[in-house]
Amino acid sequence: MRVALIDPPGWQKHGYNLGLAYLSGALQEAGMEVRVIDLNHGVMSDAEFERLLSGFRPGVIGVSVKTAACTSAVAVARKTVKLCPRAVHVAGGPHVTLAAGEFLGETPEFEAAFVGEAERSLVEFCLRLDAGQPVTGVPGVACREAGGVRSCPPRIESDLGLLPYPALDAFSNVDAARGPYHLLTSRGCPYRCVFCCVSSISGRKWRSRTPEDIIAELEHAVRRYGITEFEVDDDNFTLDAGRAKEFCRLLAKRHLGLRWFCPNGVRADTLDDEMTSLMAGTGCHSVALGIESGNAEVLRMVKKGQKLEDIERAVGHLKRAGIHTMGYFIIGLPGATMETELESMAYDRKIGLDDSIYNLFVPYPRTEAWEWVNTHGKFLKDYREGYHFADDNECVFETAEFPAVQRMQAYRMTRERQVTGRGVALKRMQRRWLSGEPGNVLIVELASFGGILEDVRGVLDGAHVTVLQMPNRSQYVLKEGTAGDLAELGRHAVPGSSGARLLDGWRMARRLKKAGFDMVLVPRTVRHISLALFLGAPLSAMYFARDPRLVRLSLVQVAALLPGTLLYRVRLAARAAVRFAGMVMRGTRSVGVRRIGGGAVGALQGFRMLQLSREERRLLARAEGLSVPVLERDDLRTVAHGIGLEIEELGAGNAARLERVRVARGCGCEPRLLKACSASCGKALRGGADVMAALFVAVAFAPRTFLPWLYRSARAAIRRGGRTGGGIG
Repeated sequence: MRVALIDPPGWQKHGYNLGLAYLSGALQEAGMEVRVIDLNHGVMSDAEFERLLSGFRPGVIGVSVKTAACTSAVAVARKTVKLCPRAVHVAGGPHVTLAAGEFLGETPEFEAAFVGEAERSLVEFCLRLDAGQPVTGVPGVACREAGGVRSCPPRIESDLGLLPYPALDAFSNVDAARGPYHLLTSRGCPYRCVFCCVSSISGRKWRSRTPEDIIAELEHAVRRYGITEFEVDDDNFTLDAGRAKEFCRLLAKRHLGLRWFCPNGVRADTLDDEMTSLMAGTGCHSVALGIESGNAEVLRMVKKGQKLEDIERAVGHLKRAGIHTMGYFIIGLPGATMETELESMAYDRKIGLDDSIYNLFVPYPRTEAWEWVNTHGKFLKDYREGYHFADDNECVFETAEFPAVQRMQAYRMTRERQVTGRGVALKRMQRRWLSGEPGNVLIVELASFGGILEDVRGVLDGAHVTVLQMPNRSQYVLKEGTAGDLAELGRHAVPGSSGARLLDGWRMARRLKKAGFDMVLVPRTVRHISLALFLGAPLSAMYFARDPRLVRLSLVQVAALLPGTLLYRVRLAARAAVRFAGMVMRGTRSVGVRRIGGGAVGALQGFRMLQLSREERRLLARAEGLSVPVLERDDLRTVAHGIGLEIEELGAGNAARLERVRVARGCGCEPRLLKACSASCGKALRGGADVMAALFVAVAFAPRTFLPWLYRSARAAIRRGGRTGGGIG
């Protein structure tokens, strides 16, 4: 049985879908083939989506549905029904759990829906389908029946330690090593906050994993995915203070060297000095607090169960431990008025948060606030059209005490005054390194690094801003204007071959250099740091994924990055060499290539290390006669037979790659290097040389910019004794 899971486009772009990762792990453990198609991160063309889905030919297609992404989820389902009409279409996720009957009644594209936790239920559902058995009795499955929808009670996993680890290798476009790893250590919530639907989704009983099991998962993620950072996605990570402290002690003993943070909001009344010092000592750099409101009466009405004094104590604990402190507030809760929201803004300033994020309240079914709105207020639009965060947001409802006009006024006030940790860091940098306000700013945005523009928008008033957005590795978007009003200038596809990419990047760099930027903000990747060095702006800074720090680019930082990049390449080669030695000792050429790095297949066969795509690695392995039992079965349909490369059921994408092999063989180039030859027998620069290529461009083509900058940076580093400026932690 093949199962395709789809994460549809939505406004929440924070990391991969952890629920689909858990489902993938459960399906793989049951021996099924699973592929997750992530449409929410990056841009995927219709042709690419059709190729991925049609080539996989799934028997079951599951779509994750969040309330705000309900419309896009249905649109995706309509498309998949046309592409795979024989597949069984099912839905799951928070929105389906809250309103399964309503959802199935309005969306004929789905045959069934999963309510609650579905790891075991989805496996049982697929096994029954495969065996031709009825699926109506599977726990947590809602199906249509004559006159309505029949739903079985959901299965609650009492022992979370028995669940398989999330399978990130099932995702179509997730590089686990580039962003933080998502860690879930508990489920459920015993509290009764009137606005929250967590207890309706995962139960009111709090279930937790043991600290030993959590550490084992992190060690597994380090070995398998090479992670360097993780985030705790629990709703109540510190509910059991003893468990959280023991986790920190074990994490310190294992010396994994991981940075981590808690972005989902912990309860203020569960923190103390011992807890925060243990967290900071094991690499925790940021904690978010669910404050909700700075008005005591509103807190009482929403049944949060904590007091303003608890919040103030928690902020003090975190500040003493040196942990970046963020607070979540909600505009428009039951009992709120314009006056209470102004109190919240004043309270925010009073307690000295590093970050504060305000979202617009949207009521959800099966919550007490939903009933309160139906009794005391008036709905202005469908709740499924409401967003918590958006520049063009609109109120879903209003009350007589707090009309929609005032709600939006309060929301806009918080958006205008909101300055995040990155914004604070940028202000400090400007004061230290620039003589005045920046007039011309370049920002490079990567989807996997979070929205830097949103964080620093309030600091760049009056500046002309150019934004180079890269939603994925195959496309970039150029925008210009003010920080609050950007106009798109165009979209550009990144060429496929490495040589063309280098030339294209060089042209873009030259175009940007002519603009004469005062400030450049880039993500912490070597190629973008190299771009910043080449542009030579008076102030260049790098930012991190899901981290409030900004660090000014100097000789010290650049020198520190290069060894890590080289060590990564050495690690790939060493891993391939160890596997090759093991194969020689066993006298076999059989190897599973799914967990080998980009060019390790080439190293195993004795030719150059290459950064091949996943599909090309598979085709190359088949062409070289390697046995690849760990790959999905659909790859067995595309097989290269020996040197003749006779292809069966060859897809359009593989046909193009095969043509490059034939051209290479025809002009005498190495036939195994699938992407190293073009029709003109051009030399292609490999992706593995990104660092040196970028620095070579900077030195060779702009010595008057780069070399003086290098000299100035060295002198500045010597004067400051190696200290760097502009950080905030």
